[in-house]
Amino acid sequence: MSKDVQYLNLDEIDPSIKKVLTIKGVQYEFKQPTVGEFVQEMKTVRALADKFKEDKNASEFDMIEAMVKSQARSVSNAFPEIPEDIIDGLTHPQLNIIRKFIENQFEEENKEAQDELGNVQAAERKSKQ
Repeated sequence: MSKDVQYLNLDEIDPSIKKVLTIKGVQYEFKQPTVGEFVQEMKTVRALADKFKEDKNASEFDMIEAMVKSQARSVSNAFPEIPEDIIDGLTHPQLNIIRKFIENQFEEENKEAQDELGNVQAAERKSKQ
């Protein structure tokens, strides 16, 4: 019986592939959030949703304001070098486009991870044949 050993070296993942956002001629680099940062953002979004479900006195304006602030915080987390006044000066369509860009980064990474997992599983099956 042979024991196959597989290694995954995260240090070999190419960090030179950068994603950049340009606003008013200035480039800002996308910062991939850590697992902890991602979880915290999800908790914040959930808490916000729960707050408005429970608070019968909250107005629609309060809810929209909180959602826009949450979106702006998300952009700030993904592009930490963008000054707050630049984020505050974005139009709503610009904010939405940037948020979609951020969401697409997560979708791409999840697809790549699933593809890699599939490749590893296929190699394991093939090696057992």
